[in-house]
Amino acid sequence: MQELRDIGFLEVGVWMLGSGGLKFELSVPVGESCPALYAFTFEEQLLYLGKTRRPLRQRLYGYQRPGESQRTNMRIHELLNAHLQGGGAAAIIALLPSVPLRIGRFALDIASGLEDDLIGQLNPPWNVAGSSAHRSTPVQTENQRTPKSVPKREIERSGRTTAELKPHFLVKLGKTYYNQGFFNVPVDYSRYFPRDGMQIRVILGSSGTHLSATVNRRANKGTDAPRIMAGARFADWVKNTFRLGEHMRVTVESKTEIRVARA
Repeated sequence: MQELRDIGFLEVGVWMLGSGGLKFELSVPVGESCPALYAFTFEEQLLYLGKTRRPLRQRLYGYQRPGESQRTNMRIHELLNAHLQGGGAAAIIALLPSVPLRIGRFALDIASGLEDDLIGQLNPPWNVAGSSAHRSTPVQTENQRTPKSVPKREIERSGRTTAELKPHFLVKLGKTYYNQGFFNVPVDYSRYFPRDGMQIRVILGSSGTHLSATVNRRANKGTDAPRIMAGARFADWVKNTFRLGEHMRVTVESKTEIRVARA
């Protein structure tokens, strides 16, 4: 994002998927500078922008290993996981003030002053204050192994649709997913899918057209995360619906049914 670089943002690291899951690597020392602004980008597309009053390394670790009660951390963790499933890395850029600015004896918080306007003007898709396209569902507990219906009063109170309150994740359509007729489910969503070898129904977009797919829990060794094997017909639908590199939204309708659509 050239606009962010023009005001002092520098690339400081990357997000990637390793053998142990989501992790970040910093390429330059970030020290204890705070408050600071940071952003996640991919191929010059701004995905998320945030502010921290803690050292940047500590803030990033919150996304890498979120606690169950940390909804924002869990939401961004899930989005990063889904985004990186197709391969590659997401850049971490940051604005780290080295000398605190002051007006008289009062400290001037540049990070707080810039954050709202940057989000408002640049509209990062993963910021709740920006586009609503990628808002996450509430945190599900372990005993909620199948999505439950949401009371109408809860929907009205939240301002979201029923679909937005169901568990969902994004799949980046890299070359493999785009051509081969399968995709992996992020580990955090594994509990919503049945055991290895079971059949599920895949609804294609809003048309109601559907096909059968097989759950393969042997492909991703060490995690037991499902791989959804949907076959050639699904691959053809993906190619006719998306461009290479776009994101597909997967919504868990029930234990044996998912809906795939444009993000």
